[in-house]
Amino acid sequence: MGEYFTIVNLDKKERVAITPLKFYEYLANENSKVLFWLLTRREKTEYKTLGRWAGDRVIVIGDYDEMYVKMNWDEYKDITCDVIRDMIDYAVQEGLRELAEFMIDAFKIHCIDIDKLVLKGKVSREEREKELQEYIKRFKQRFREEV
Repeated sequence: MGEYFTIVNLDKKERVAITPLKFYEYLANENSKVLFWLLTRREKTEYKTLGRWAGDRVIVIGDYDEMYVKMNWDEYKDITCDVIRDMIDYAVQEGLRELAEFMIDAFKIHCIDIDKLVLKGKVSREEREKELQEYIKRFKQRFREEV
């Protein structure tokens, strides 16, 4: 078991959790790139999530923490899929193959398999699968090989 962590913006009432991870898993995993992405201050960017949290009060909180238990999670918008989309676009555009592969896998897991909007029927699984296929197509075009 163990304690699992979520990245939370207290000011914007948003959260990101690509996959629920334990403390040491965050330190050894690619998911920490998401936090860097969100906190990087940029004057101008074409990506709506790049730097979105720069200057805000942001915490990484574990589910054993008393504050975590008391938080009303319905007030916090999950922007994980938005961040993943932007990071895929950036990685493919910049030719960052490993990051693109990681983020496409994150999209499969988070935005299709465990996304609450899909599970509640607010977004169709087919719609998300189609979006995934478009990302894979762009990846293949950019890197000219099979995934």
